[in-house]
Formats: sequence, structure tokens, C-alpha cells
Amino acid sequence: MVMGQPDNMRRTDAWQTIPQSLFRERCDELFLTGIVSYGEENFARLVVTALGLAAFYSSSRVSALESAETKRFAYALLQQIEQSYITIIDTPGIETVQICILLGSFHLFNGRPNSGFDILGSAINLAQNLGLHRKRLSRRASAYAVQSWARTWWTLEVFDKYAAVAFGRPCAIDDSDCDVDPLEDDPAGNSVYQFELSGQIVSLLSYHRHKFQLYRIMGPFLGRRIQTNRLESLAVMALHRWALYDKASESKQDRLAERQLPIFQLMTSALRSVVRAES
Repeated sequence: MVMGQPDNMRRTDAWQTIPQSLFRERCDELFLTGIVSYGEENFARLVVTALGLAAFYSSSRVSALESAETKRFAYALLQQIEQSYITIIDTPGIETVQICILLGSFHLFNGRPNSGFDILGSAINLAQNLGLHRKRLSRRASAYAVQSWARTWWTLEVFDKYAAVAFGRPCAIDDSDCDVDPLEDDPAGNSVYQFELSGQIVSLLSYHRHKFQLYRIMGPFLGRRIQTNRLESLAVMALHRWALYDKASESKQDRLAERQLPIFQLMTSALRSVVRAES
């Protein structure tokens, strides 16, 4: 049960913040020794959080009696994390941010959106303070650390823009200030599928890569401030100016007919400029 449960939440966006093969290796070591070393307390709490969420999501696949017991177990684990929340964020680190992502996402989509937004907002602040939005060039960093940094930041970018689109929340992340490496393959946590017609091989991780690119394209349209030194920002400003343009000498119908096509042309041009800038 301990190592199998995370499979039940593998497909959730929040779970992608953790490189699963290396995460499992660290879990095996923790369970084998039963010892939490100094400075590893938040990793142990991350494991508890992952197990709690996995138990919760697996409750829908069992009988009613087992489901109730599984949910009680899940809530008991998550309650431990909530009670230690201040202690967790008082010890900044990659695991701290990952705990906030998992816990915040859980509350956001399970009836406590305000708590979810607050916890995820603190995750963004913690990540920025750690410099996760910039490339980490330390040669002494482990493979687990490097991929954890990248996955964690990309997950936060998606949340930030999703919150802006779905809930009207202001963006907290400025894409022009971010420089993060793309994700690397993780066979242990990367389900592979094949299209029947084309035979093309796709994976869960490739889906997330494309999703990150699409959210980056949306960034300039959602950003909290417009920077005039970036091409895509200029395109966004042009869209705003065109939307506000009013020609008093023409009728309302003529103005609508005139504006409709250029607006879509400008949007297409803006999106293309973003793609070129990010490629």
C-alpha cells in the first residue's frame, strides 16, 4: 500500500511536480531505515502528504466501506500536515514548495478554494525566494534536485495562469523574469500511449510539456504588468489600443465590421511572436 498508492494520483497535475523514480528511491531509503535525518524533516512530510492524497484519490475505486476507511486515513494524514504548516514553511526548501503545491491543489478542488489559493500563493513566494524561476547552475546538485526545481516551477506557472483564466485571479508570475529548463523524461512516472491511426507515441510528460508551452503563450495576455521592451508585450498593447479605438464618423455596425477581422489578425500575429520569442 505504501509505495503503490502514489500511482492513484500519477495523472494529476500537482503530482507532476515530483520526479517519481528518484522520489521512490528516497522513499525506499526512508522506509528501510525508518530514520529521518536532520534537515530531511520536510521530505518526510512530503511523503506523508503524497500518501494522504493518494489514499484520498484511491477511495473512489474500492467498496463503500473501504472507501470510508480510506478517506479517514487520508484526512488523518493531511491533518498532520496542516497542523505542521507553520513549521513547514518556516523551513524553506524544495520539499516545502512541493508540499504547498500538493496541499493547496487538494483544497482548491475539494471544497476549500480560499485555503487552496492562499497555500498555492505562498508556494509561489517560497519558490521565487529560492530562485526556482531561474536556471540552477550548481554542478554539485543531484539529478533529483535539478528536475525537482524545473518540475516544481513549471507546475506553479500553470497554476498561476489557470487561476487567472478560471477564477479571475491576478497573475503573480512575470514570465519575462523566468528562465527554467524544460522537463526531462522520467520513465517511472511517464505513462506512454500510442495513437491507433498514426502510430505516434505520446506520453503523459509530453502532454505536460505542450501544456506548459501553451500557458507560456497566454502569459503576456494575463500578466500583471506590460513590459514595453518585449515583442509579445507590444502585441498585447496593440490589441488593447485597437479594442479601445473609436471612430466617431462611422456607425456602430460599420465599426464592428471593420474591427472584427483586424482583431483576429492581431491576435494571430501576437501569438506567433510569442512562439518565436520562446523557441
